[in-house]
Amino acid sequence: MISYYEVLNHRSQRRLSEPEVKAILETVLIQLVPLHSQGKAHQKISLQTLQQEGQQTILLLKHNPNVSGSPTQDIYDLGLVALELLTGQVPSPRRRHPDWDWDKHCLISDQLNAILEQMVTPNPDLRWQNASQVLSAMGVVVPATRPP
Repeated sequence: MISYYEVLNHRSQRRLSEPEVKAILETVLIQLVPLHSQGKAHQKISLQTLQQEGQQTILLLKHNPNVSGSPTQDIYDLGLVALELLTGQVPSPRRRHPDWDWDKHCLISDQLNAILEQMVTPNPDLRWQNASQVLSAMGVVVPATRPP
């Protein structure tokens, strides 16, 4: 396995394309759905906790996800990771400057732009509230979750 931090460092352009980032987002969000449906959060989403194994993306989970954690924070963190993957700027300036105009540093569709803007908005009440909502916005059928 290799972290996405290492993946970026091995790329000549130090960034990923929109289709690559959308595939990563979809895979990670699907992995977060069961956790978020239980009201739990990962709380450690970063380029280091996202790993590539062959063609698969794996989100390394903490042993004891925080019961009181906020799924909206996961959405924010995943959005920042997506910005880092798209722009190659690590850490994302958006982490320090909420008004950083990141879309001038990559060329993406209006749909992904709008989704990412809502993921990384500083106000948690205006963000997607969980992984299922982001997947729906992306046009992905949300997988059914088993009751806990």
